[in-house]
Amino acid sequence: MKRNSQEDEILNVIIADTDWKTFEELTDFKSDYNLINLSSDFAVSFIMENEHIDLLIISKSIARLDQLKKKSEKKKIKMYVLGQDAEYPVNKAEIFAILEYEKNLKFQGTRSNNKKSRVNLLGRLFDKNSHMEKDRENETGPLQSSDDGIKSSAADEDNFFKNFNIEGKDFWDDKKLSGSSLNRMQDSTAGANKKENHEKSENKKESDLKKQERVKRGQPHYFINSENPGKDILRCDNSIKQLRDIVAIKQKIIVFIRAKGGVGSTLLSVYLANRFCNLKTLLVDLNFSEGGSDTGYYLDIPKIPNMIIFTEGYNRSSLNNSVINIKNNFDVLQSPPTYELSKKLDLQDIYSLVDVARKKYHLIIFDLPNRIDDICLGVLDLADLAVMVTDFSRGSIGRLTDINNRFIYSDLEKILVFNKNKNGNARHYIKNGLKDFFGVNDIVSLNESSSLSGRSEFGGFNFSSLKEFEPLTEKIMERLTCE
Repeated sequence: MKRNSQEDEILNVIIADTDWKTFEELTDFKSDYNLINLSSDFAVSFIMENEHIDLLIISKSIARLDQLKKKSEKKKIKMYVLGQDAEYPVNKAEIFAILEYEKNLKFQGTRSNNKKSRVNLLGRLFDKNSHMEKDRENETGPLQSSDDGIKSSAADEDNFFKNFNIEGKDFWDDKKLSGSSLNRMQDSTAGANKKENHEKSENKKESDLKKQERVKRGQPHYFINSENPGKDILRCDNSIKQLRDIVAIKQKIIVFIRAKGGVGSTLLSVYLANRFCNLKTLLVDLNFSEGGSDTGYYLDIPKIPNMIIFTEGYNRSSLNNSVINIKNNFDVLQSPPTYELSKKLDLQDIYSLVDVARKKYHLIIFDLPNRIDDICLGVLDLADLAVMVTDFSRGSIGRLTDINNRFIYSDLEKILVFNKNKNGNARHYIKNGLKDFFGVNDIVSLNESSSLSGRSEFGGFNFSSLKEFEPLTEKIMERLTCE
């Protein structure tokens, strides 16, 4: 992945309003600014607490403005109230002027520091006495300077390249490493202790045998460093003898959206979670209805534990007690077993759930119901990717179009899935410009699978056998891996 010199000069801005037309009016700015569109006070508070935000532009229609103002002052986030500090409905030119002003104000000092950093770097490279300073550091500790942060970051970067020994090649130039580069990395980091190396070799042989068994069964194999879910390493081996590419995994929140029942949205969410079961994956069923979770019926699991248990503690322990492990690292969080219990849950519970789950899981998948309420809108605020699922009925496509136009922000990445395709009947819709009409990045057509005909229970089912669904897996994988 190439470094972008402008990446550090992107302004992170919350736009908060209950009227989606505000977000539509400002979509042209999204390439120059990181605009986060939110529609509730809790969502604004949650993002301010957990993300680095530079600017808040908020409508008077958002509740608890006074509390949000206090939090913005505490977090040193500049706040503009629409209808008070700026025109409402929004004036596009005025908002652009505000963004430009705040961006210039913020990054004038940054550019000066960057220039100073480059001067310091040249000084370290060409100063003939620099080795004397290093010797002095070894004796008395690091040299104190007003630029300690700059020096330490540059030194860390130098050590990074030395440790991995890429022979002068910029590690960030390629998102994937060749086999030879990987071997050099392994050689340079190998321990000097022969006994330790021998133990590693034996462990590797044992691991290779296990992988070979998996390959024979046609299953992909993933290697994941679980210490940091947002920056993990994934390797997918189709052959034990072939060293595959290594790519970084992005932590994602994916939502499945449908406009009517029976289009296969729940099954697709179960399928996707199962296919990525070697990542730490949580599937959250938000289909609140009498009788329990649809996902629970599909997977033939008991109704308890479920989401209600999480609300007893709102912490890692209560989350662990509320999920059911299905396979490997694939966990399911079911909706409450009765509609009365589900009414006890609100948007704040869902945000608390996401806050805790982000610290444990690489991939969080929400299966939304075929209706729009405050909880669904709140989940959409947090989503990185929306998978919109429909069959080929006019009713389903028409309702999904309405949901997309009214409730899904144009800057949210979207995939439109035509499920249960027969005899290529998706071609008509794809040719007629639905991609642009929905504002989606991709349209995926999934053929109807004969192995699913008449089936309603999938406990122990081999989801990797559903080759018809592989196009969706590939599209999701593209978005999970770093560019």
